[in-house]
Amino acid sequence: MLSQFCVSSVRNFIRLGCFLRFYPFYYDKKTHRLEASSKINWFLHTIHRTILTFYCVFCFVRLGQAFSRRGYFPILPKILNIAWCGVYSLSTIASWQFRSKYQDILQYCNWLLAYLQTGLERKADLKTKEERKQEKYLGRYVLFGLLLFSVNPAVHAYLVIEAPCSPHFTSSLFFPCAGFREFAFNLMDHIPYVVIEYYLISNILTACSFNWVITFLGMSWVVTDMRKIRATLKAKNWMELSALDFRSRECNAIVMNDSFRPYLQSFPTLLFFVVSTLLFGVIRIWHQNPMATLMKGPFI
Repeated sequence: MLSQFCVSSVRNFIRLGCFLRFYPFYYDKKTHRLEASSKINWFLHTIHRTILTFYCVFCFVRLGQAFSRRGYFPILPKILNIAWCGVYSLSTIASWQFRSKYQDILQYCNWLLAYLQTGLERKADLKTKEERKQEKYLGRYVLFGLLLFSVNPAVHAYLVIEAPCSPHFTSSLFFPCAGFREFAFNLMDHIPYVVIEYYLISNILTACSFNWVITFLGMSWVVTDMRKIRATLKAKNWMELSALDFRSRECNAIVMNDSFRPYLQSFPTLLFFVVSTLLFGVIRIWHQNPMATLMKGPFI
């Protein structure tokens, strides 16, 4: 299903999340399986989840305060605050999902990790040309997603320097941001708030990326197996198929849907909300100033 490098990347990503206690699991390096976490790890994970929930509420409250003042609210802080509300909502749902679907997620992840290991043990010369092509494309998508996960925290934390008075940033509570006037803040003054934002974005992306990776690989697993069944049917090898072949694929999809139901139900709506908000903001900013970008100047 995936190459050795891609499987190792997925394992290291999950292992990193478990090590930082963003996931309430313990990753066994020898068996490459997830195990139930200890009480201390659960406590540390609860702290991460509580902080994420607090800032989700904080983001909505600050947005409501900014609109209730009925004053000048620049387009860039407004767009960022609205988009962050959607991002915080999705990540909070993904984080609380670990508590409500703990055993289901643990079981399905181990099932998927075992399937990846089985794919590695399969000899390359036994794979068809189509399977190798699918493996190549799938590996690109997974690696690209993990690359975005590693780069995005720094990019988003930089927005604190660009728009320190955006209501959803902690810096807006301590900087003189009344009336959203422009001030020349010292770079050193931004560092504590950049660190806070870097942690929050890492918390957000770690929770969302875990759900994305598992569901993406899970759906790829189902699609790959269904293509094998289709190829068998086209070859008219009816005797090679049984009801178990169809039932196992159905169970795979059902278990994945049940394990990640809160995330899967909210992901399309919230993702569309965030992307459309950012796209609207870019169009508005370019309409006012064609040479401007979201990374240019705190207020436009």
